[in-house]
Amino acid sequence: MNEFMKLLWSEYKIPICVVAAILAIFYLANLIDASLNPWTLWRREWADTTQGVTHHRLGSYKTEIACSEEQWKRLKLAADAIKETTTALPNDLKFLITYIQEGHTIFGFRKSTFSTLKEKSSLPAEMLLPEINSEKSYFCAPTSTYYGLWPYYTPRYDAGSDVLYRLGEKTLAIRAKQLLGE
Repeated sequence: MNEFMKLLWSEYKIPICVVAAILAIFYLANLIDASLNPWTLWRREWADTTQGVTHHRLGSYKTEIACSEEQWKRLKLAADAIKETTTALPNDLKFLITYIQEGHTIFGFRKSTFSTLKEKSSLPAEMLLPEINSEKSYFCAPTSTYYGLWPYYTPRYDAGSDVLYRLGEKTLAIRAKQLLGE
């Protein structure tokens, strides 16, 4: 093995050094960009028709405030695009899907698959509630990780679940307040 390594190094020293230099320059360029723009805006999308969640990097920003401002602009543009799309639908299709914005997430709802059954009166009411069939979130996250040494960070933040968790807490608090008679 040692002879093979010596032969490999003696024959391919220059190409190995060139490839290593290119990789080092690429890494350093990304590391410098991450240190100059420490905040990244992400779009997280999920739909029940796709194979899981997708994350899209939308831009890098010098401050968290600049990133947050762009996040709300993008969210408003997405909400406006959805409104235009749904208003363009014929009236008989508008009841199929509706969209609700909560926090920095837009949820798409459709009628329950059980609501089309003929025997729906025998089903529990929870099974007839609308179902979430899509989600689009915009959020800011640090550009790098591992003490700033890894500039290729992709967050696995589940923004939709976080919003639903907070919304569930609010709903339960309102119900508890009603039960306590406050």
